[in-house]
Amino acid sequence: MATETIFLKAKSKKDGTTVLKLKNKSGTKWHDNTLTSDVEAGDDVLWELHNDSIKAINNVYSKNKTNIFSANPTPNKDGTWSGTISLNALPGAEEPYSIQYTTPDDKIHLDDPTLKVKAPN
Repeated sequence: MATETIFLKAKSKKDGTTVLKLKNKSGTKWHDNTLTSDVEAGDDVLWELHNDSIKAINNVYSKNKTNIFSANPTPNKDGTWSGTISLNALPGAEEPYSIQYTTPDDKIHLDDPTLKVKAPN
């Protein structure tokens, strides 16, 4: 069991919209909400702000009826959020989830990346 850290930052586009950018701890590239992070049953997932482009993470929650989390992700005192993948999560299961966050201009945004349970090593 390991911790999968997902870094978050917001990026303003030329059209004035804001998009969430995500990067895994092991990744070198920033991705939009199409990022799928591979996790194993029992892993902890930590969502962490990369810079001050996001003021706060407001909520992280499952969008599926088949939730792979053992409990809903929760906020930590340092502003990160964490959740644990259920020991009963089946390999290959995918979890679309939502991240609601606030940018420094006090606007609230919502993006929907995915977690995927991989087979144990």
